[in-house]
Amino acid sequence: MKGPESQKWMTKSKLEKIREWARQGLSDEQMAAQMGIPGQTFADWQKTAPALGQAMEEGRAAVDRQVENALLKKAMGYRYQETTEELREGELVITKRVTKEMAPDTSAALTWLKARRPGTWREKGEGKTGKEGEPGGVVVLPLAQEEGQEEGQEEGFETNFGGDGGKKAERGAWPGQGIGNI
Repeated sequence: MKGPESQKWMTKSKLEKIREWARQGLSDEQMAAQMGIPGQTFADWQKTAPALGQAMEEGRAAVDRQVENALLKKAMGYRYQETTEELREGELVITKRVTKEMAPDTSAALTWLKARRPGTWREKGEGKTGKEGEPGGVVVLPLAQEEGQEEGQEEGFETNFGGDGGKKAERGAWPGQGIGNI
């Protein structure tokens, strides 16, 4: 890092400003613009000034922890107090306190697990999910042979939901869906 321009950003107060920008989620390009320098200059400074990189890392780590905590809270579910206040005789008075419960969110849980345990919870192609080597997805099993039905003769299942008036659906499929649409 050469020159007086770069050195003016290495003071305690300027590094705190950079840390705050990182905490706010500004990109490197946005920080460079805030500093009034080209993006490439900012990138060069990061390579030669450990204090700059450390300030950015600390700022981003703080907000990352907040997001992780919020995601974990949503994944696990939580309880919270809801308070109702009314204005009575010129004063706010608490009229009701209710404890509410936010149910665990499976999408948040899956996101958390994919990030924290990718070897176990990563998405896999070809219809596999879950642990390594374990199959997942939909498995279509043949229907049991009914009495009087010849072997090899396939029959759909009876249904009266889905608006098909009790028509037989395709083998192993919900009403209105072909085997390829499951």
